[in-house]
Amino acid sequence: TLRERALLVLSAVAVIWLAWDWSVGQSQRAALEQATREVSQLAQRITAETNAHVALRRAQLDDPNGALVRERASLEQEIAALDSRLEATVGRFVPPTQVPKLLESVVARHQGVELVRVKSLAAEPVRVREDMAPALFRHPLQVELEGGYFEVQSYLADLESSNWKFAWRTLDYQVAEYPRAKVLIEIETLSPDRNWLGV
Repeated sequence: TLRERALLVLSAVAVIWLAWDWSVGQSQRAALEQATREVSQLAQRITAETNAHVALRRAQLDDPNGALVRERASLEQEIAALDSRLEATVGRFVPPTQVPKLLESVVARHQGVELVRVKSLAAEPVRVREDMAPALFRHPLQVELEGGYFEVQSYLADLESSNWKFAWRTLDYQVAEYPRAKVLIEIETLSPDRNWLGV
């Protein structure tokens, strides 16, 4: 009956929302926040090491061949190591240029799911301090899908298990014409570049 279908749809919406929020959304948001904290800490250390390096270069004018030379070399190594760690942390997240390809490749493996629209949103700077340039940027993306409940659930699970990491922001599930639904999700990734390319 119509009443039974309505109850079924409401139950499905509640299940998919709770399953996404606890099994996917929470863990991905935590991963993004952890990576952001790591990047902020690394950026602060790089800034401190760079300032110390500049001070040593100035001091070398008075002691060109002494201990300052060795200390400068040590600082350069530390800065290089911090740069590598910074790249590795950000590198766990899918590059903004690859997000559409990732979405399309996963859709291709799921019959009954249609990728309707992909829209890039404005990049958001992540600042270590207000007086410093941003160390990296959050790149949000809005994705519109259509499909049945189980097909969409399978697609989202497959997307979440990909090698590339990203964070889920929101998920809106609406039944357009039973049993097909319209799903609007927002995801985000991290990048040291402000601009979107290829989206």
